[in-house]
Amino acid sequence: MRKLFSILICLLLIPSIGLCWGSKKKQYNELQKVAGEINEALPQMVSKEIQLVRVVAQEYNEIEYVMKTLLYSINDLNINSIERTLKPQTKNSICSSPDTLEMIKHGVTYTYVYYDKNNIYIGKFSVTPNDCGY
Repeated sequence: MRKLFSILICLLLIPSIGLCWGSKKKQYNELQKVAGEINEALPQMVSKEIQLVRVVAQEYNEIEYVMKTLLYSINDLNINSIERTLKPQTKNSICSSPDTLEMIKHGVTYTYVYYDKNNIYIGKFSVTPNDCGY
């Protein structure tokens, strides 16, 4: 689990992208651009068991990471443990990294959506500006 968290942290650190935060439409366009650039390198394994499938810009202020476990079905997993285990660590990383914190300050929410090996929805969690004190 610790290795998975370390890899997920790397995914959070979107390179400096020079976001134009003047309007919601510009912000959404920039998030779409970032998602498109990341998607060019996907799918990509982030651990022995988790694959980052795609990144999606959602309605002006949300960037969504779609993850898939390749080894487990929904019946093998404790759904509640995903948020309970990963969200606090992910929140700490997002709220303390200069790149992601800058995006948080401008209203961007980070959402992580998980699917099992059969593409069945497992669950999701988000880190919002409010989670980081904004």
